[in-house]
Amino acid sequence: MYEEHTELAKNEAPKHIKLPREDITPEFIAWVRERRAIERRKRERQLKFDPKYDFIKRELLEIPHPVDEELSLNDTNSINVKIMTYNILAQSLIRRELFPEAHDAIRWSNRSRTFINLFRFYDADVICMQEVDIQQWEKFWVPQMQELGYEGRFFRGTRTKVHGVAIFWKVEMFDCADKLEINLDNKIDLPNEVYGVSTTRTKTRNAALILALQFRHKRGKRKGILIGTTHLFWHPFGTFERVRQLYLILENYKKFIVRMNGNTTETTWLPFLTGDFNSQPSDSPYLALTSKPTDFKGQQRAILECSATYRYSKRRNGTLQHESESESESDEHEDENEHEDEEGENIMQSNPTDARPKIFHANEEQRKSVNELQKIYNMLDLKATSLYSLGYRYVHPANTVFENMHNGEPEMSQSAINWTGLLDYIFFIDKWDGSVLGNTSDIGIHRFEEKNLFRINALLRMPRKDEMPKHVQPHMSEFPSDHLSMICDLQIKL
Repeated sequence: MYEEHTELAKNEAPKHIKLPREDITPEFIAWVRERRAIERRKRERQLKFDPKYDFIKRELLEIPHPVDEELSLNDTNSINVKIMTYNILAQSLIRRELFPEAHDAIRWSNRSRTFINLFRFYDADVICMQEVDIQQWEKFWVPQMQELGYEGRFFRGTRTKVHGVAIFWKVEMFDCADKLEINLDNKIDLPNEVYGVSTTRTKTRNAALILALQFRHKRGKRKGILIGTTHLFWHPFGTFERVRQLYLILENYKKFIVRMNGNTTETTWLPFLTGDFNSQPSDSPYLALTSKPTDFKGQQRAILECSATYRYSKRRNGTLQHESESESESDEHEDENEHEDEEGENIMQSNPTDARPKIFHANEEQRKSVNELQKIYNMLDLKATSLYSLGYRYVHPANTVFENMHNGEPEMSQSAINWTGLLDYIFFIDKWDGSVLGNTSDIGIHRFEEKNLFRINALLRMPRKDEMPKHVQPHMSEFPSDHLSMICDLQIKL
């Protein structure tokens, strides 16, 4: 009908057309919009196959299981769920000097397209993301992930935080039945307040998000999964605060589990916790989470007591007179050692300089804080198991580390300009009844699966340090973030 206009015939998706007013009918407007949509889809198809937005693809490594094992799973009594966790590196945190060889790879226009191609390729059922920019949430992530078949929730803690955490799920598989948002600067309700335990030592603005995702088309005793994600405090001297934050998450998670299970004694929801914990397997946060009873000793205690000594500057605490609540956060890519006055300078000079001492001479107050932290963990009957620590030894022994308390985890999940190591995890949260002491991964994967009635089918391959490119990430056609995604493919008995 409208091809009679010469200008339209030359342009399938006209941007600007001059026509008599009487010709601009509702039908004409609809036709123009349709042509523009066709052109937009054409451009998107081209972007999918553009090698510029490609990435290094890693395989899912299948874990071997004995044929005669007791856990019997088939298509009728089980459901497969593929969980991914990924710190995508907030655009608001990028400083070019930290990524000297990244060039155009750190541009959001490039990274964003690579992310979408990556999520399409791995096709996870649940995607947990950290460092999600608030500016990109509504205008980019919601519509783009919707096109891939996902719905999501986002939480950033306080309104001054410029990035937060998010969880996406496939709408064909799940309904979101409930959610729990946790501000990690919240107070811990303790009978006796102990400095640094009941309240945070500094404003971190960190957050955690937990969702109850109910199975849509499967019916059984299992209603669904509880999936949480978090991004713990980044500071080198923040070990004590990270342990405190994890306790706050577990304390709230326990209440959420009770709420979702109701009056039944059966576990109708399987709870998981993912994210960037800014902690290695030998660090106190990981140990407090995975090993019961919690016992801080040796270098772990020295690091905790040193961390409890550290005093943060007024700038970090947001108490300078010229700062306001609306000011952008201090973040992990900025120099936190700035001071504005003589008091601030004195604080920095009196602070310890080694964040990981082997021996530390703590005072009574610091020892008391660490003892109280240990005590409240041992009163909490929850325990976590890293799914990679359980299964990765069976699929990639060359990249399974046991030395220095590494607990059978892969070498790395993050590569920065001055540091490379493991910070990201996928944990299963279980009730601790005191029957298994130490780390749950010590009992073996098959006993663990029989107890919890789900199987770890596969884990996404993680590269060794010597397999990574010599330059830091992100980098075009390699990885779009300085972190690597992790995936656990589960088969859950209903």
